[in-house]
Amino acid sequence: MERLMCNEKVTIDDLKLMKTPAPTATHFPVPHYDVMMEQLDQLDATGYKWDNLEIGVSHETMRSFWIMDILSDTVAKGWNSVWGGRNSHDKSYSLLFLAGLGTWICANLQFTGEVEVSSKHTKHIFDRLKRMVTKGLFELTQFDAINEERVTAYKNYELPPENYEITEIRTPEKWKEQINYTSSEFIHDFVIKSMDRGVIAPSAVKNVLDEWRIPRFEEFAPRTAWSLSNAYTESFKKYSNPHQLFQRGMSLTSMMDQLVDFKAPEIVEAPEDIEIDVVSRRRRVPVLN
Repeated sequence: MERLMCNEKVTIDDLKLMKTPAPTATHFPVPHYDVMMEQLDQLDATGYKWDNLEIGVSHETMRSFWIMDILSDTVAKGWNSVWGGRNSHDKSYSLLFLAGLGTWICANLQFTGEVEVSSKHTKHIFDRLKRMVTKGLFELTQFDAINEERVTAYKNYELPPENYEITEIRTPEKWKEQINYTSSEFIHDFVIKSMDRGVIAPSAVKNVLDEWRIPRFEEFAPRTAWSLSNAYTESFKKYSNPHQLFQRGMSLTSMMDQLVDFKAPEIVEAPEDIEIDVVSRRRRVPVLN
């Protein structure tokens, strides 16, 4: 199931062929290919398993986005870490690496923001690139532990059930039952607040309520904060802008953490002298994905 809703999907080899604008006095673009390879080289060097890499570009390849699964045998079954990011050549935004939650059951994403490393495209961007990835990967191990606690907190936080009435309506063929829901005061307030805070657009309110009331996956039938979170991430699939997905996901996490009173511990930053030795043969050999 696609999770990066870009209009134009590309491969690693496509990135290699894309042109990078010449630098100016104040802006130094980094090739999309170099950014991608630095991540994959360091992931391989540190023993991380990555899969389901999706790459998208927009604005005539001036902007790139990516998402991949980071697999680990140490985290709870049902979710995994997701590593994503963005790069631009048109001064639209900084280079960014970001981590999030990936739900295996339905391929939903929720970005959390504990791991967020960014840099403007200044003249030292090439010197900072390796350090940025190293810093992000150092924090990723802590991120897994935090999210295991977060998911447990969401699953253990029970929410009030929805009220409903069953009525019979007559159709040309037969009588059939119709379920009429009345949102609980909590759900009504929470969804409206989430709209006010930019987690969802007004047009997505019904989508969230429908998914909450009748989840399409049995695993989210329990009335918990984890199921409510899934109702939101299902609605995120309609958004085509990856930057928008990142921002909405982090806003959702903020609200959900506040709801269950989950206080994520601060991540320890990577030491300044930490380095990851990589074998960069990948950069000289065409890679097919």
